[in-house]
Amino acid sequence: MSGDKTPVEVYTNNSEAYNDEIARLKARKTAIGWLRLLVVVAAIVTIKLSWYTALWIIAGEAVCFIAAFLYVVSLDTDVKQLLLNAERLLQINKDELAVLNFNFQDREEGMQFAQTVHNYANDLDIFGPSSIYQYINRCTSEQGKQALAEKLLEPAGKETIVLTQEAVKELSGKTPWRQQMQAFGMAQPLTKNTEKKINDWFKKPRVFGGKKWCFVARIFPVLSLSALALYVFDVIPAAVFWLLVFCFLVIAFSISKKIHATWLLLSKIVEQVDTVSNQLAFIEEEAFKAALINKIQNSLQNAGAEKASVEIKNLKAILNRFDVRLNTFAFLLLNTFLLWDLWQLLYLDEWKEKNAGAVANWFSAVAAMETLSSLATLAFNQPQWCFPAISDKHFTFEANELGHPLIPPAKRVNNSFALKGVGKVSIVTGSNMGGKSTFLRS
Repeated sequence: MSGDKTPVEVYTNNSEAYNDEIARLKARKTAIGWLRLLVVVAAIVTIKLSWYTALWIIAGEAVCFIAAFLYVVSLDTDVKQLLLNAERLLQINKDELAVLNFNFQDREEGMQFAQTVHNYANDLDIFGPSSIYQYINRCTSEQGKQALAEKLLEPAGKETIVLTQEAVKELSGKTPWRQQMQAFGMAQPLTKNTEKKINDWFKKPRVFGGKKWCFVARIFPVLSLSALALYVFDVIPAAVFWLLVFCFLVIAFSISKKIHATWLLLSKIVEQVDTVSNQLAFIEEEAFKAALINKIQNSLQNAGAEKASVEIKNLKAILNRFDVRLNTFAFLLLNTFLLWDLWQLLYLDEWKEKNAGAVANWFSAVAAMETLSSLATLAFNQPQWCFPAISDKHFTFEANELGHPLIPPAKRVNNSFALKGVGKVSIVTGSNMGGKSTFLRS
């Protein structure tokens, strides 16, 4: 817990702080909007006043104002991202206050993970309305939600339970870290479809294999740009130049036609790739003591490659360049003179060769940390609850002040109970609606 503050106090203070941060960022965003308008007006006035001066002066002014405008746009983009992040963090804290008041019935029920036949899941309300899953889930990725469901459905051994408890205890004291991890995931939730697209791409053979295509990618721009230079300096006539351009265009787009399937496979995953990059960087940079979390961090290391978060950023950069084809004019120009598509495909193949064996670990790491964070949030929210000690003796159960976790404290009736040794039987009796089923579920 944060000092001596209760969970309610922590979430309330956080909400107030994020409200202030949002107000500050909105004011800053408005100021940047006015600054952007000022740059445009200043550019128009300055160029108009110098219209009859030398061309190089006008060109220089235009370049300076374009640079200034792009810088202001970048500032606006940065502030927008900070604002969205603050709004997500505010929502997280509001949601936690609602959960503390046992208002969680609008959260995901996890019914997609429910099994028709299971030893205990249906009797213990693991999934569904007002369920355990609905109460504790804080995962944003489909992979994390499934990992949490599997943890609830598959009983673990003592060693795994002890390691998980150690990790949960450490994470429960890192509320800002847990919430930022969740906020990164909320920005563009990771889906299994994105992971499938990447895995399907890994399985496909190279479209252009062999060193000859690297040679083609290097020599082609030399030829095309040389032709352009010769035309600009009147070494070759326009007719010859445009004939060469037509040839370059045919070659470039015949290559792009074979690349199109790869682009379609990997299109529209850039934002989710950014989510993975942010979450992995957050996992890598934080110092943890728990052995289970250290194991997760170690799984992100890939021999001969950069950090997992850096490699994901590299993939995002390539995919962003690949998406230039969405801008018809820019793509026509870059592809005709530089073989833009081929270069991006070669970069993708190089990235695939370096990281093919590591990507599965990256998705698993995000899922595992989201699952542990969900359990840690529960531990933080309920500091009076205990971490059970696991007995080595078969058929041993002992609890003091045992109560149903989904019943508000004001209405909950706690009981102490013990059962030790094989062959022992306890008979629970009482009137109808007396709480027998609730006690057994507890």
